[in-house]
Amino acid sequence: MTSFEKRIWTFALSAFALAGLTGFYFRGIMHLGWETRLLLPNIRHAHSHLMYFAWATPVLMFLIVRGCPDAAESVIRRSQRLIGIALALGLLSYFPFVRDGYAFALIGGSRYPLSIAVSTSSLLVWYAFAWNYRYLRQGMSSHVARPFFDAALVFLAVSSLGAWALGASMAIEPADPVWSQLALHLFMVYLRWGGF
Repeated sequence: MTSFEKRIWTFALSAFALAGLTGFYFRGIMHLGWETRLLLPNIRHAHSHLMYFAWATPVLMFLIVRGCPDAAESVIRRSQRLIGIALALGLLSYFPFVRDGYAFALIGGSRYPLSIAVSTSSLLVWYAFAWNYRYLRQGMSSHVARPFFDAALVFLAVSSLGAWALGASMAIEPADPVWSQLALHLFMVYLRWGGF
């Protein structure tokens, strides 16, 4: 395992541990009456985004790259950079989500959509990885996992439509919250089905 791969695993496992501690804290508040100034939905969003954006997705991207050993070296390096960026953005998303959730952050009297901006940046990295996968795939020949990798990336792309819809519903602020919840569930369900 290269030093880059060790760093990826170290940061991904750190994200997993932080997400686990956040989940433990969430349950402590709910069931043991722990005091907190944070809002429960924000803690839950921080936990789930950390799990998806900094643990599950980068690790599965990493496994896809490891499954394409015959791909060109430049394609593998580009893939590794994208994994590193995805992991960094996933870790960065934790802080605005735990503090503000999907609400705009108030900084110096102005409101900024920090959590949304970081999440959107993560989606763009996912698209870049999916685009780059076309070249990785050429180095897989008849690998048994190829159809599963293909399906996972299709599900990842479809799930991202739910994330875009969620952002749109927040901007529009529809009277019925069912639209926001529907978009959120489209995002989460497709991620789960696709293995991400």
